[in-house]
Amino acid sequence: MKQFHIGVKGVIVQDGYVLVLRKANKTYEGLKRYWEFPGGRIEEGETFEAAFQRELSEELPGVRLKSLGKLLHAEPVPKYEDYPDFGLILMFFQVEVEPIVGSVDLSDEHDAYDWVKPKDAVKLVSGHHQKAVAELLART
Repeated sequence: MKQFHIGVKGVIVQDGYVLVLRKANKTYEGLKRYWEFPGGRIEEGETFEAAFQRELSEELPGVRLKSLGKLLHAEPVPKYEDYPDFGLILMFFQVEVEPIVGSVDLSDEHDAYDWVKPKDAVKLVSGHHQKAVAELLART
């Protein structure tokens, strides 16, 4: 029987811009080094908020979560290439972090970041991430 993981992703908006991260040395549907939002899989016993805080501290050292906000979008990822015997459901939340001033420190998991307008993020991020930004735009 196929097992499923649940992942949490955070859409961070500051001063009208969305923070996107470029995945280092990974591909998605043939696109090298794709753009995404911070987050990852929930570990056993974690709440959504605890999982996102852990992922945030791993991927963006120094960035602190203030609150996990509204659920923007959730969907299964049809091809979970890292683990073919597992499925993945991603849940995208609008999150609030302590104000980020200056540059953003990245872990080795990402090799670049950018602050982009939400309408530009829709074109930049990978497929399942696009629906979360579209929902964010619809709510603002």
